[in-house]
Amino acid sequence: MQKCLSCSEIEDPKMCKNETTCAKDEICYLHKYTTHTKQQLFDVGCKHSSLCTQGYSNILGRRSSDGVHQECESCCSGAVFCNHDLQCNHVPRQNVSERCTSDHQCKQSLSCEQNICKCVVNKFWNGSLCEPKKTFHSTCSSSDECLDTLYCNHGYCKCDASVDYWNGSSCLTGKLYNESCSNSVKCQGTFRCINNKCSCLSSEYLEGSQCLTRKLFNESCSNSVKCQGTFRCINNKCSCLSSEYLEGSQCLTKKLECEDVEGSHDGVYTIYPGGGDMAVTVYCIMRQAKKWTVIQRRVNGSVDFYRTWHEYKKGFGSVYGEYWLGNDNINIISTNGFHELSIYMEQSNLHRMANYSNFIVDNERNKYRLTVTGYSGDAGDSMNPVDDREKSNGQPFTTKDRDNDDNSNNCAVSHRSAWWYANCFGSELNRPYSGSAGTMYWVTWRSDISKSIVMIRRKS
Repeated sequence: MQKCLSCSEIEDPKMCKNETTCAKDEICYLHKYTTHTKQQLFDVGCKHSSLCTQGYSNILGRRSSDGVHQECESCCSGAVFCNHDLQCNHVPRQNVSERCTSDHQCKQSLSCEQNICKCVVNKFWNGSLCEPKKTFHSTCSSSDECLDTLYCNHGYCKCDASVDYWNGSSCLTGKLYNESCSNSVKCQGTFRCINNKCSCLSSEYLEGSQCLTRKLFNESCSNSVKCQGTFRCINNKCSCLSSEYLEGSQCLTKKLECEDVEGSHDGVYTIYPGGGDMAVTVYCIMRQAKKWTVIQRRVNGSVDFYRTWHEYKKGFGSVYGEYWLGNDNINIISTNGFHELSIYMEQSNLHRMANYSNFIVDNERNKYRLTVTGYSGDAGDSMNPVDDREKSNGQPFTTKDRDNDDNSNNCAVSHRSAWWYANCFGSELNRPYSGSAGTMYWVTWRSDISKSIVMIRRKS
């Protein structure tokens, strides 16, 4: 057993004459301390070897018995009464990140790990001591202050939002595309939890590991997936198919004629005859689930119908009043499927209808030749009267500057009009008004018709 000197509150260790035998695992020690009256005194005796600080002071150490401050401590073992000659010199404790060999050499709250004074796990050094690391969304000045899976972002401890989410105790790696999820917070980066799967919004597309906003009309693209809504990637541009047209921010199927429009009321609509790029406004009449495309309308003589070949080719007037749709358009529409013709005529309070189950206008190369057969109605068949000289069926179109009729003179010039003449006519609905009185002619009814509507429809 170790034998040591054992005295308290002596001015010089060498003054101690009292001897003691230490218990097992105890060694001799010497304490140097200062009293509240600034007197320097010593204690000598036995203590457990693990409690010896070997010269390092405890900056908060205060003897609970009398309120004195310990300055330093030295220990020894082996020689009898070895604490008789011990020297005690103050050695300051090491600061954070300084080298050490034991915890006693580090400042209070620091631990000696791998020979370096450090704060223990989940604590950080605040400049004077170690304190617990901060949790999610706590204020911070550096990432060292945050729990290990958090980092300091704009003054708050947060997860890396691009890849992680907070589960209540730590940051976990966010779910990848198409992995199961319960909410969008658990999805990585720009993914959203849709139907319990990490995915992209319908307005986005997947590019690598992120969701990007789909491209707008005419923006560059490499495939149709990257285009917004109904757009398709055509020639590396988000666009509409040739069978579609752009309406606001979407592609809609082109309406070839009134039969294709979605409306159910009479009025002006936009069509694309033959599915071409040229939009044409037209008046549509909706009757008993049938949708008619008006190709001619006359109501008061406000529009001059004594026009040239080119004008009749392109069309003229206003779809809100009197107009001719244009022979090119009539040709394209009437040859796209099988069509029927309906003609409404009015004089004063009287009106008649002439309907034909088959209607075709040929192309310009064939002089817009008319085929119209299959009459029904109450006006009589003036397109195919008994006298072949008055027939319109089978005749080419004639205008004041393009004479295609069978008459020695130009019927269009003679009657200041344009029509499908033979020699000259049994029907003529483009004749000029006489003042406010109509002079349109239908040989099987009358010659003073004041209003007319000529309309066609694609048959099922």
